[in-house]
Amino acid sequence: MIEARVMSIDHLISPSVQLVVPDDHRPYLWGPKQIQPLWDTISAGASSPSAHKDYFLGSVVLEVDRYESPMRIRLIDGYQRIMTLLVVLCAMRDHMSLIGLPIGDSITSRYLHAESYNAETTYRLVAHQADRPNFTAIIEGDGDVGATGRVADAYKFMRRRLLDACPNLDDFQQAFSWLHGVSAVVREGIVMAALSFDKEAAASLLPFLYQSNPKPFRRLIAEDKAADDVIAFAHRREQVSVFRKYLEDDNCFDRAIARTARKRGEDVWQQFFEKNPWILGASLGGQLLVSWDPSRLEQAVTGSSISGVGKRTDALLRTAGRIRSMVFAEFKTHRTALLDKDVYRSGCWIPSKHVTGGVSQLQGTVHRAVRHIGNLINDHDEEGAAIPGEATYLIRPRSYLIVGQLADLFSGGGGVREDKFVSFELYRRSITEPEIVTFDELLSRAEWMAGISQIP
Repeated sequence: MIEARVMSIDHLISPSVQLVVPDDHRPYLWGPKQIQPLWDTISAGASSPSAHKDYFLGSVVLEVDRYESPMRIRLIDGYQRIMTLLVVLCAMRDHMSLIGLPIGDSITSRYLHAESYNAETTYRLVAHQADRPNFTAIIEGDGDVGATGRVADAYKFMRRRLLDACPNLDDFQQAFSWLHGVSAVVREGIVMAALSFDKEAAASLLPFLYQSNPKPFRRLIAEDKAADDVIAFAHRREQVSVFRKYLEDDNCFDRAIARTARKRGEDVWQQFFEKNPWILGASLGGQLLVSWDPSRLEQAVTGSSISGVGKRTDALLRTAGRIRSMVFAEFKTHRTALLDKDVYRSGCWIPSKHVTGGVSQLQGTVHRAVRHIGNLINDHDEEGAAIPGEATYLIRPRSYLIVGQLADLFSGGGGVREDKFVSFELYRRSITEPEIVTFDELLSRAEWMAGISQIP
């Protein structure tokens, strides 16, 4: 659960907590332009503590990593601010020694060193790998000895400001007392857990957190073994939404047609299924179907070779299994009429010429492919040699014609025209090669697989 609350610096940089910065984050990048506002606030607070009681340090996002002592917490967002704050404290500690206030060790123990269950020295902040040498040198009191880089520059910047503004003990003590009482807004908790516990809070907070610092989210996803499945599932849902929009929004489909080279509806569906072969593979038959060529559904099936010039089929698939069989598919469009526009006899409707033409076309394609290829085609390795035992068979290969929508069988009032439905069903059930599937039937199967169908 994500919890947002105001937390004092004394609690944020606690002895029992170790803030860890993942190395895939940015190293320390702040310069004088970013540090100066903090210094201005410190100066204002020192001159008038009551008027500057609180200072908004900014949101800091934390994620618990380990609960042993010291508790390890990932610093998801806020590294630049926390590093600057600790550098300021180091500069103040060293300035104390310079002006004769011998309590520098108390700052080190109170703000810089972390409690540990063993004898090793640990720090409150495990800095970015690129910043650790200089940060360690500054904490250990060697920050003025040949240190270079942004962390060392920030330390030197603050030392100069302290020398200029707090030359005596009274001025410095006032500034330090004010800084100690400053508050910071901290968002803490395991960010991704909000999805399970507080969906409304996550919906409003996660986009902001992602936009402000996307790398931690990408890292969390990359480390999640199930992330690929989540991403693939989300992509499939998106593509199913496109599928439905093509069927329901004529303007959308017309714009898609305009983007094709030949300005044909068939080409829109060809491109869509090329991008989403899973819709065909898991929807058409009882067996799982995969693309014969992973890079392309459309293939030449007669000619000099299966990938050469010759008769093409819109989708060439094969069953998945130890023994594989070839499967053919042809696409018309969802706008293709299923039945002729005129009744043939009372109660009898004949299939449209596009349906019967598609059936004849696909039957001819399969027939010529079997005659040209034979009963099987071997798989080949990268050098073109046949792989023993790896082949795809063409024993009465199954084929599918994807055409039209069942809405074509409805009346103008929205009811099913039973005479049309009976005529269409009797026709397609008498045709086993190819099997006829409508676009809306294919969509329903795809929506069910993507988990967005309301059908139980």
